[in-house]
Amino acid sequence: FCGTIVLIFILELVVAVLAFLFQDWVRDQVETFFKNNIKSYRDDIDLQNLIDSLQKINQCCGAQDPNDWDLNIYFNCSSNSKSRERCGVPFSCCIPDPA
Repeated sequence: FCGTIVLIFILELVVAVLAFLFQDWVRDQVETFFKNNIKSYRDDIDLQNLIDSLQKINQCCGAQDPNDWDLNIYFNCSSNSKSRERCGVPFSCCIPDPA
């Protein structure tokens, strides 16, 4: 049991060191992953809940900024879009009113 705990700790330490050393690569991969999933935001309810949770927890909107939501056909601000959500962002981007 003790050996397993030590092994898990060492693996966590290695992952943390690698993430620190390759933080630019990790950041690029996370951004690419997020932007790819923004495109299919309304296609999968589980993905939608995951993105909403991440945006709420991190108090962010999109991978870089709210303009990333133009990648999604429902939020895209083009004249071709007939969606009610056109030129908007998901509710998870909104800042809650503390009152």
